[in-house]
Amino acid sequence: MGHPMVVFGRIRFAFLISAAVCTASIAVAQELDIVPLEAHGVLLDALMTEEERTAWTTLTGDAARAEFVRAFWADRDPTPGTSANERRDIFVERAQRAIERFAEGSTPGYATDRGRVMLVFGLPDEQELRAVPTTASPTLTWYYRRHTPVVTVRFAKMGAAFLLDEDAALSNTAFLRSLGDELRLRLATAVGNRHGALVQAEGPAVRSDDPTDPEPDLPPPAEVAPEVKVWMETVSSGVERNELEMRRRLYFFPAQGGTYTALTFELGKEALEFVVPVPAAVETFETESEEEEGESDAEEVTLLTAAEVAAAAGLGAAAQIDPLEARADLRVFGAFLQGDPGRENTMHSFLMPYELVESAGDADSGPSLSLGVTLFPGAYRLVWGVFDATTGMAATRDETVQVPDYAQGPLSLTRPVLAATEIRDDPRPMNTTTVYQGIRLGSVLVANDVDDAFDRDATVEVVAIATGWVSDPAAPGKPRLEVTYRILEGLEGDESLARLPTQLLDFHVLGQQIPLGQVNRLRSGRSYRIEVRVKDLVGGRETVQRAPLHLRAAPPREPEDGGR
Repeated sequence: MGHPMVVFGRIRFAFLISAAVCTASIAVAQELDIVPLEAHGVLLDALMTEEERTAWTTLTGDAARAEFVRAFWADRDPTPGTSANERRDIFVERAQRAIERFAEGSTPGYATDRGRVMLVFGLPDEQELRAVPTTASPTLTWYYRRHTPVVTVRFAKMGAAFLLDEDAALSNTAFLRSLGDELRLRLATAVGNRHGALVQAEGPAVRSDDPTDPEPDLPPPAEVAPEVKVWMETVSSGVERNELEMRRRLYFFPAQGGTYTALTFELGKEALEFVVPVPAAVETFETESEEEEGESDAEEVTLLTAAEVAAAAGLGAAAQIDPLEARADLRVFGAFLQGDPGRENTMHSFLMPYELVESAGDADSGPSLSLGVTLFPGAYRLVWGVFDATTGMAATRDETVQVPDYAQGPLSLTRPVLAATEIRDDPRPMNTTTVYQGIRLGSVLVANDVDDAFDRDATVEVVAIATGWVSDPAAPGKPRLEVTYRILEGLEGDESLARLPTQLLDFHVLGQQIPLGQVNRLRSGRSYRIEVRVKDLVGGRETVQRAPLHLRAAPPREPEDGGR
């Protein structure tokens, strides 16, 4: 029996941090007491106007500085008269993260170049550390793909420090423009459960330190979206809605700066409303004369191209689907929260539209969908859901999630992903505003199945990543691993039905195809497990992971005589 093996090269895990933050209770400091008052001249420097910088230098004593800071943020409060100051709260969270993560020697995190960029633009959507020849310094690039156009900031690594390689245009105007959906969602949160209230984004005039730059566009007034209301109800009450059928699974992978967390889910089709989209229409009106009286106006219809529809559905331009095929108009929303009840911090949140094409998946369920984010290891409260914008029905979940730490500890193995053999390149930039079909790992899409259900004759791709191995002295930076795959009977016990030959590998990203049709003892409609066992031949440790495998029931056979 042949066992073709797929080896993934360098999988590039994007550093994904969303700009959108939304929760019913945002626990942030009400005053900027995260640094001594005399340090606010450095902390707020990029946001100050020239007049404010001059005024700051004349202040003496903490009382005067505290009043300056209070007035500084009061002028920038988009919701005056309320207890919250959304712009200040966002800045405080950025400053706290800069202090925690970007200190360099005796220089506090907010005063380093990475910290200063963090204060203005927030955490990047993606970061890339690239080694270059020894004659030059390594470079770190931060990408802000949520900005239009995309903002790119480059740093040069000098010893333990990262220094700006070019002008990053750090200013009050850049800060205001960086808020985007994050501010909009916080403003939606401010009205909480006041259904039907308007979110007034505009506050007092916001000053810019660049006299040639026009006033930045702020989010226009908007009604609180129905999906945000459902979201907030779940955050505040913990009550889950089950009007839509939904199954989910979380996968974790090592990534630079934390743990890449992929939230995968499938929706049942029965309760979804699939609607044929109305084609874009351009009306052209004819001038009526007495002779033309009674003639109707002409309407010229422009149909969407297959590529446009595919792009809107998150399938990529190469997908071929009928532009008038029925689809469900969905909203995927949620947040990873940390902290005590009532005082939780939003560590990451998402709110994105998605169109599910009716033919995708099978007759009963849509395909496995996913979205991903890099999180620090630890415990989170995940409050999320899917909303059908056509019917107003939703499925929501409120659950506790433990994100593992792959940067510390001995040899370990991620939970194996069982996928169809469709593992394909995706040229689209990886970002936090896309729901993908399958799990997005770097530049590839792995077409997994949340239910781990496959046909009897399918070929299953097993994907896992080993961490904590000891580098091979003969090949620094590479492991020396002994890997064995087995298929086990049932969901318990250790009875082996099939075993692939043991492999010796010098890479830690594992990909193995298993053709189920070649394993005679498997039966349709039964459940099994796939085991991946890894031994570190250098460090001497061994670890094992198992994933369930469910074989779909065989379709009923039609009588040869046609039923007579």
